[in-house]
Amino acid sequence: MRALEYAGVDRRTASNEALSLRVFTVNFAIAMSLDNVKKKEAVLDRFYKTLMSAFGENSEIWEVLQSRLGAYSEAVKTLPTSVRASSVGKTFAALCGSAESAITIDIGSAIFDNNYKLVSESIIAINIVME
Repeated sequence: MRALEYAGVDRRTASNEALSLRVFTVNFAIAMSLDNVKKKEAVLDRFYKTLMSAFGENSEIWEVLQSRLGAYSEAVKTLPTSVRASSVGKTFAALCGSAESAITIDIGSAIFDNNYKLVSESIIAINIVME
């Protein structure tokens, strides 16, 4: 997060936006990795129940998360896989209030790319074990 502070993003904003991006990335990776609708819905339901228990039912947190999920969903909508991370990085930078910062864009892209790969690979490994 120090790099984001160097780019002019305050610590609280950086932390909140990174969390929102991670939540979106897990959601997106699950949705993209599981083609079985029942499995997908069950895993997403469990994920959000876990989040709810971690954050409580604070409506402010959920409102912010929903708005961020919408923004990130727009960023990846109809884009080929090769440019998704870049688009998400630009959205992340804009939400951090640092839309023109290459450092912030790169950090957002890396958060998305690294977490997407981790979740997707984990789901593939779990599916192999379950079959």
